[in-house]
Amino acid sequence: MSQVKGNLLQARFEVAPDARGLFAFRLEVSDDLRPWRPVGAEEQLVRLAHGGQTIERLAVDLGSLRTRFLRLRWSDPQHGVPLTKVDIDSVQEIEPVAPLEWSGALKPERCAADYCDYLLPRGLPVQSLRIDLADINTLAQVGVSGLLDPVPASATPPQPVPRNPLYALRHQQRRSVSSSIGPGEALLVDTVVYRLAQAGGEARSPVLALDGAVYSRLRLRTSGPVSVLGATPPTIAVGATPRTLVFLAQGGAPFSLAWNAAPDTGTVEGAVPGAPLALSTLVPGDAADKPVVADEAAVALPVAAVEAAVTATALAPIPDAARQDPSRKWWLWGALGIGLLLLAGMAWSLFASLRKDNAAAD
Repeated sequence: MSQVKGNLLQARFEVAPDARGLFAFRLEVSDDLRPWRPVGAEEQLVRLAHGGQTIERLAVDLGSLRTRFLRLRWSDPQHGVPLTKVDIDSVQEIEPVAPLEWSGALKPERCAADYCDYLLPRGLPVQSLRIDLADINTLAQVGVSGLLDPVPASATPPQPVPRNPLYALRHQQRRSVSSSIGPGEALLVDTVVYRLAQAGGEARSPVLALDGAVYSRLRLRTSGPVSVLGATPPTIAVGATPRTLVFLAQGGAPFSLAWNAAPDTGTVEGAVPGAPLALSTLVPGDAADKPVVADEAAVALPVAAVEAAVTATALAPIPDAARQDPSRKWWLWGALGIGLLLLAGMAWSLFASLRKDNAAAD
């Protein structure tokens, strides 16, 4: 791998044209060809053909690792497959990230004639998707879409930006041609999902890389009736990088938190006062792919503090923008005076007219 620059995203294998079957293997890495360490769990190269359809899985996610040597070791050396070529995709600039955390099994919220919708945890940036078919020997072509909550007509709907380099590598070109298949529905992946029984074990469709955007629901849309996914709809699990908010405490406890307020000391040159900083800036020498060595904190606000905040708000001086201009007061008083004079004139005229009519009657 010494000729590959940057972090390794995926390996794309080419096998003999007539190769068919499941070929289980494990990947190992080393920096000097002596100690080898495993990478991930057992993987499978898949090429199956049945009824005019072909299933291939010849690309393997490498998890953005860095290494000098990569080794493939067949789980069953007697049933390996000749490799004719291996291509490595990499990216040179990538922020280190923490390992993915997976949700529990999510059941469909509802199913229609040709799709099932799955409600996602609120605010979760979806980076990976696993589709677990309930019935064995199931194979179906599906499109995975992200659904957004309705937005007011005056608001501009958010434009998802792929944050997963592997997703951008595999799907961005296709998505730029047809990125939406319905109002509020963004097509993310078009793929084949399967769960097949084979002599060497089960073959399951791989984990899918998604764009890392936030959606309210995911939709699995089938090319035929939704029953092609099995008698029981599949469950899904979504993976995302956990988010952690870290505060740098100064002095002794108890501490005060001031959101979006400029700190008195320790200002970073070029940083916006009160803006969040990268963890590597806040804690020099730390990295996002390593656990943060810090104490946990809880925010507590006593009732007295709440009452004091309410009182301070009530007694706060009126902002300059809300104060009346003195010149506007004179105009108001002048208009009021003129109105009173007009009313007095009309009353006097009416009174004089009544007196004149009474005198004429006498």
